[in-house]
Amino acid sequence: MKQRRIYNPAQLSPEELKASFVARQETLTEMLRLLDEQKTDRPCQHMLLVGSRGMGKTTLGLRFLQAVRETPDLAEAWQPVAFHEESYQVTDLADFWLTALHHLTRATRDSRWEDKAEALSADEKDPQRLAAYALSVLIDFSRGSGKRLILFVENLDIVFSQLGDEREVHALRASLIEHPEILLIGSANAVFEAIRHRGEPFYEFFRVFLLEGLGCEEYLQIFRALAEREGKTEVTETLSRERGRIETMRRLTGGNPRLLVLTYGILVESPLGSAFKDLEQLIDEQTPYFKSRIEELPTQSRKVFHCLAEGWSPMLAKEVSAAARLSSSHTSAQLKQLVDKGYAREARPEREKRIRYEVADRFYNIYFLLRFSRRGYRRLKLLVDFLNDLFGPVPMRSMYLATLEKLSSGVSKDEEAPELLGALIPYAANDSGFTEREDWLNNAFNLIINSIGTNGANVSAFGEIVRDISRQYQLDLDCFSDKVCRGIELLQSERFVEAETECRETIRQEPENLFARFLLGFALGGRKHFEDALDAFRHVTEAVSPDDAAQLRIYALGALIAEAGILFTLENSGDASNVIGKIPELVNQDDPHPLRYAATEWLRLLGEFFSEKDHHEEALATWRQASQYVRPDDPEWLRLALIKTLAEKGNVLVAQKRYDEVVSILESFTQYVRTDDSATLRYGASLALFALDTAYLELGRFEDWITSHGRFSEYIYMKDPVDTRQKFAKLLATRSNIANLLGCYDNSESGCKKAAELDPECGEAWRVRAEAILRSDDVARLEEAKRYACRAAELMPEEPAAFHTVSDVLARCGNWMAALEKLDRALSVAVGQRYWNTHDLTESLINLTAAGWSQQVMQIMESHPALTETMEPLWHAVRAETGEELESLPAEITQAVIDIRKRFSEKKKMLPKTTPLSI
Repeated sequence: MKQRRIYNPAQLSPEELKASFVARQETLTEMLRLLDEQKTDRPCQHMLLVGSRGMGKTTLGLRFLQAVRETPDLAEAWQPVAFHEESYQVTDLADFWLTALHHLTRATRDSRWEDKAEALSADEKDPQRLAAYALSVLIDFSRGSGKRLILFVENLDIVFSQLGDEREVHALRASLIEHPEILLIGSANAVFEAIRHRGEPFYEFFRVFLLEGLGCEEYLQIFRALAEREGKTEVTETLSRERGRIETMRRLTGGNPRLLVLTYGILVESPLGSAFKDLEQLIDEQTPYFKSRIEELPTQSRKVFHCLAEGWSPMLAKEVSAAARLSSSHTSAQLKQLVDKGYAREARPEREKRIRYEVADRFYNIYFLLRFSRRGYRRLKLLVDFLNDLFGPVPMRSMYLATLEKLSSGVSKDEEAPELLGALIPYAANDSGFTEREDWLNNAFNLIINSIGTNGANVSAFGEIVRDISRQYQLDLDCFSDKVCRGIELLQSERFVEAETECRETIRQEPENLFARFLLGFALGGRKHFEDALDAFRHVTEAVSPDDAAQLRIYALGALIAEAGILFTLENSGDASNVIGKIPELVNQDDPHPLRYAATEWLRLLGEFFSEKDHHEEALATWRQASQYVRPDDPEWLRLALIKTLAEKGNVLVAQKRYDEVVSILESFTQYVRTDDSATLRYGASLALFALDTAYLELGRFEDWITSHGRFSEYIYMKDPVDTRQKFAKLLATRSNIANLLGCYDNSESGCKKAAELDPECGEAWRVRAEAILRSDDVARLEEAKRYACRAAELMPEEPAAFHTVSDVLARCGNWMAALEKLDRALSVAVGQRYWNTHDLTESLINLTAAGWSQQVMQIMESHPALTETMEPLWHAVRAETGEELESLPAEITQAVIDIRKRFSEKKKMLPKTTPLSI
């Protein structure tokens, strides 16, 4: 049996290398095409292979060099030279060129080049001159042989970091530009500092090839090739029988070719095994490598990496900071280092501005989840079992219904919906024989929307799964090629140059691929090449007619929206409006749901763009048009787009104080909300109510506000997800506080009671309920108010208002010493914060002074100097109450002091005497 050389492809014979190279054929072809187009009188187009460990960078690079040697025309013009995988000896530019000479000897079997390198090293000690001489020898070889050099340098990012002095890196760039005799092909685990940012020496210098995980068919091709090489014909039966097991492992390993070969070995050894046992065995085999890689990190970086790896979803920096118990600045610095070293990467979920972070190699996550996380172990096992069933022999339509029932009944958690349903939706959508398809899809989307509402990080995971399945199984249209999907990911990461390259290559291969042209427009727009972007979008819109299929019209619709946005950016608002006016030609109210959803959602986002630029009239007009495409009987996910649109429209009108318009627009929105809708839609409706309620308050329509307050409580249920209930509870408590200000204490209490039922740990609900009892002057319920206020303080130990409310309740009970203590605590908590309610604080200090505690009030105010400045008249009035002689003060302050002291006298007659009431 021939040996499988997993970790060092350089040890393979040319025949073995060629036989084992099954995947990445398109990339190899493109690299050879670029090589063939290199001009002898111009600098070379250098190349960089980027992919995580095991993705086949070395194999591809060596296969490329082999193809050059085997192609007569190329072999006559080029001399391939491969560096070893590790070039630890390269610390300056002289080392780089001398190392090239040593490898040239190995490539040509001519020792004179190595001899010259050694002679130069012995004779010349100045590094700069030595580098120049060594480079000159390489150029001499090229001119003497008539061949240009191809230098394949592994781990180019490490080589650059070893050069140390940035001037060396700049000098290398200058040499490569000056000498077209040398073509550099590098590899790296991630896009690194020297090429990532504008201003860096190698920014936009390389043609970057990003090596993604392999697809299912490529996996099977490699398995078959390995089986044929080893003469194991029985493996063919295993591949057919264990399709689900193989596809599960492909997904969990990220399509990593190196892990694929190891998986093949497990399949051969255990043809009747299980996917989860395969995974555990693979993790066991990789554990020494995982540990060694992690141990290479400094202690703090290791801690941050551990927190990332234990997470199922990408994490915000503040979440990592909390988990690692490190400061925000320290955590951010460690995350940057992890990204630069290829351990982590930035993730930008769709429509989320904040950056999240995740482990660059998903298999690290799996390692940590299996080894260190009990919850992660359970969740991973469920996913493995599901995927194994999904891609195995289980009838698909039974899987549709069983999975949906499992999620709907609560047997599986909402947060698992994107993984489970995300895999099934493309199958169900294209299963024309599935009679319950429409209802199933609507229910599935509702569950996913609900889960996204409780776990926003799932949006990215859901999108990735759907795109991945669509790509691998050619679902929907063929427009979802690997390069197009890669283009989407690059656009989301704002890597516009690379996205443009991927899209143009797709268009070259598939000139009719409108989706690729659509994405090209965004890539060009991101690069500020606005005229070219407009051409790309117009190409799409001109190719689509109103009679075309809905999916084609979606592309055209998106292109129109994007075109309008660019025209607006170019301050051509007239043409932008004309473009938006074309949308009704493509979308009708009786069109399929996805098309109307696209129109509504994209117009909503365009309106956001206009609003952010302070062009509010254009925003309002755009949102008005978006609202035309949704009906009250539409599926929930379509109505949710409308609710978001109305909420944004209402907020802009409120900001412009156009309250009558707010009322006219939003009073009818409730017809789009149903009691059985998901928590996400109902929560969106509650946000829209805020704009409506603001208008009611500003217009003095308090009765309408109270009615709306009651309606708000109808949008939330105890069966809703915990996270959603918590958000509703906070909103309800805030609204109840407004009811207190309106004197509607019963309404306030009922709202707070509902909020506390939804979330017993909503401190604001307990505090506002205590305030409602206080304000209603219900002396018989003071003990009840005290319990609520103390509960609020327990739940919100950093909230000054909570302790202030406790103080007021205790004061009303006559427990003045305890009231003083709690008020001092409130002020101490408030240090560094903007104070919560100056009016209420003033009243509390007046009451305490009137009750005879002026000396203690003065001490409190002295210990919090901001009070003596912001409440100067009160400060002087309290001083006067203690018997202090006041200095000469301005007339207005003197008069204020007199008035305040009158209030002290009036309050004394009304306040309760001190009682020994405990707290």
